Amino acid sequence: MFDFIIHFNEYINYFIDMLGVWFYILLFFIVFCETGIVLGIFFPGDSLLFTIGLTAAATSINIHLAVLSICLGAIIGDSCNYITGKFIGEKLFSTHARILKKAYLIKTKEFLDKYGTKAIIFSRFIAFVRTITPFVAGVSNMNYAKFVTLGIISAVIWSFSITYTVYFFSDNHFVKQYLSLIIVIVITAVMIQMILKGIINKIKAKRA
Repeated sequence: MFDFIIHFNEYINYFIDMLGVWFYILLFFIVFCETGIVLGIFFPGDSLLFTIGLTAAATSINIHLAVLSICLGAIIGDSCNYITGKFIGEKLFSTHARILKKAYLIKTKEFLDKYGTKAIIFSRFIAFVRTITPFVAGVSNMNYAKFVTLGIISAVIWSFSITYTVYFFSDNHFVKQYLSLIIVIVITAVMIQMILKGIINKIKAKRA
C-alpha cells in the first residue's frame, strides 16, 4: 500500500496502458451509474472528476478523452434515470426504506418546484441530488426535450469546469512533486465525509 502511494504515477500509467481505451469506457460507466441508476449515489462523482483532473497532468491520461467520457456518461445516464422515473416512479421509494426514502423524493420534488429549470442545472453540483433529480423529473412528467437540453448544458458545465480547472491548477511543479500526498489527503477526506454522513444519518434515523 505504501509503495502504491509513493509510486502513484507509475501505477496509474501502468493501469492506463494496460486498459487502453477501456480506461475511458470505465470512466463513462462510473459516471453513467451515478447519474443513471437511483442507487448510483454510492458511486464517486465530484471526487472522480477532481482525481482525474489532478492526476492527468502527471500521468498519461488524455484529459480531453477523460472529460468527454465523463460528460457523455452524465448525459446518457440522466436520460436512463428519467425514463426509469417516468415508468416506475414512486414505487421504488418507501417511507421506511433505509436508502430510497420517500422523504428524499419529496425534498427533490420541492427543489424542482421551487427552482424550476435552474434546479436541473445546479443539482448537478450537489451530491445525491444529482442522482435523484433526473428520476424525479421523470416522475413529474417534465418535458423530455426540455430536460435533455438542460441536462446537456449542466453535464458540460459540470464535467468541463471541475476537471479542467483542477487539471490546469495541478500542472505545476509543486503539485506534481507532492501528487501522491495530495491524493492520499483527498481520499482520506472523502472517506471521513462518508463516515460522518453515515453517522449523521443513523442519528437522524434514531430520532425519527
